[in-house]
Amino acid sequence: MSHHVLNPSSLAQVKPGGRPKKEDLVQKVSEALDTYESVYVFKFDNLRASAIKDLRMLHKDDRYFLGKNSVMAIALGRSPEEEPRDNLHQMSKHLTGNSGLFFTSRPRKEVVE
Repeated sequence: MSHHVLNPSSLAQVKPGGRPKKEDLVQKVSEALDTYESVYVFKFDNLRASAIKDLRMLHKDDRYFLGKNSVMAIALGRSPEEEPRDNLHQMSKHLTGNSGLFFTSRPRKEVVE
């Protein structure tokens, strides 16, 4: 499996000290791509810390990512040339507004329910 190489100019416009945190998010999303079978973009309104904590407890074997959409899009690839897997860049355009990534190996039917 190929790994996404972070383009240094992709995160050039960040505040001092913010770049390592953004690079860490890209790295963790990239690792999740290798670990889980599926990734979903989910939307939310008024998501409270307690709600995400409950979701994480309910789905202990899965992984949720909440972060800056543009940074998560870098990990997924924003174009066919940047994507670590075929057609993964298509998901990046859905990372708008209040969005997150949900990684799982559960069957799709179970996730939708």
